[in-house]
Amino acid sequence: VLGVFGGLVDWYNRSLAAFQSNLLDRVDAERLLEKLEKTKILEKVNERYKVTNLGRVAAILYFSPYSIAGWYFNFNRIFMDDNGKNDIAISWALSNIQENMEGFIPKDAKEMVNEYKRKCNYLGLDSRNDGVAWVGFCYFCCLDYSKAIGDAYKRNLKFDFERVISALEMIDSRYASWGKESYWQKLDMRVRYEITWDQTQLCKLRKIGGTFARKLFESGVTRISDFRKSEHKPTIISVLGPNRYDTIMRENHLEITD
Repeated sequence: VLGVFGGLVDWYNRSLAAFQSNLLDRVDAERLLEKLEKTKILEKVNERYKVTNLGRVAAILYFSPYSIAGWYFNFNRIFMDDNGKNDIAISWALSNIQENMEGFIPKDAKEMVNEYKRKCNYLGLDSRNDGVAWVGFCYFCCLDYSKAIGDAYKRNLKFDFERVISALEMIDSRYASWGKESYWQKLDMRVRYEITWDQTQLCKLRKIGGTFARKLFESGVTRISDFRKSEHKPTIISVLGPNRYDTIMRENHLEITD
């Protein structure tokens, strides 16, 4: 629990940041506490400030509190609109945080990102910031399995995405109470494997990633239960090959039942 402004200033001015000549005065402290209260990171209780469960998520996972607050407000918004199923809206919600605002749009992607901005605006989602729009477009390309950008850009997003998902799960369970546990698990698979919502079921199987999930779907094998049907066996083997098919059936404890 934090005291009033003077206590915060005294504490901060003993920190490493102050030692590096980044001093904090009372006016700065007032503005900081007001901003953190507005973003739900702090709450005021009997003239004292207390860290909320949303703020604790930032502290536990070493994320900026403004990123955690941004994800909370963004997903709260899109869950009210269409239960978070629109890929444009999802990519916007993931990207629309303060740390992305200093970025820029690569010259060769300008036209594509401007089209992405127009789609965001159509949904009533603010996409004026170029840095946010570029990151959002990269997320959208993952969700849409688009080759519009190079794999290097996608890898940059995927590198830390497991921690992003952990943050969203904790925001949900500790503060927002959206009840979206399954949603986060599927969204994690969607970005990492570049697959659709429906294809996530196949990726629950060991040894099945995005490439095989997409190929199986195109061949008409769309559910785990299809692996138990003799009619689908030839198709599955043609996609996976006999050795991988045997391994998947064995490691996932699957047997033909009809």
